[in-house]
Amino acid sequence: MDSVDFGTYPEFKNCNLSFVIGKRGLLYKYPYLYFQYSHSKNDNYLDDKAFARFNVVDKSLTKIINYPSCYYCSYIYLATGNIAVSGNAEPVVLFDYYDALIPETKQGYIEYPLRHSVSRPCAMFGYDESKKGNIAYVRRYLNKNELNMALIPTKQGNWVALQRLARNSFYEKPVYQVYVFNNSFKQLSVDTIHYKLSHDPFIAPYKDGFITINDSLNKIIYYEIRN
Repeated sequence: MDSVDFGTYPEFKNCNLSFVIGKRGLLYKYPYLYFQYSHSKNDNYLDDKAFARFNVVDKSLTKIINYPSCYYCSYIYLATGNIAVSGNAEPVVLFDYYDALIPETKQGYIEYPLRHSVSRPCAMFGYDESKKGNIAYVRRYLNKNELNMALIPTKQGNWVALQRLARNSFYEKPVYQVYVFNNSFKQLSVDTIHYKLSHDPFIAPYKDGFITINDSLNKIIYYEIRN
């Protein structure tokens, strides 16, 4: 078994691996390993970049993809994201509280908004750090923020963003939006799901869409993309 010490790279001093179960914050696509990381001495534990790319062949490690600028403006809760790789091996990121797909292209990083009517894609409310020990406050915060739950590359070459919409209380049945883009990031459709999914759903490409699990963990749900 081979191993690499993350701390031996000078540009990653004071940095740590950072990903959440249920999120696609860790991804392998030969020869690259992509992962999210945090900076222990910065506000919100954010570095100047959100993800790192490790080449398993030459052992090089580089920082990629900027955080949205609004992530640095106030304290936030769980600054995680989903990363996936397209057929041409270019990574694409969907942050939890930012309503845009952000692929790495030869022209740099380009944003493709989930909602064309929204001029301000940052979908995040400020978090009161003094109340972080208040479970009721944290629950209200998570409810009122719309959450981008998953980014799924389909077998047909499309991209699917799954978003949980805001709700008034924890007990209100969640509603989800499904945004479908083609491989050129042109939006093809927007759909609504009223089926309650698990809190941190496992999601995987399947046939003409994706599969996931319901909140009772006793049913597999297949969502089919209709062209």
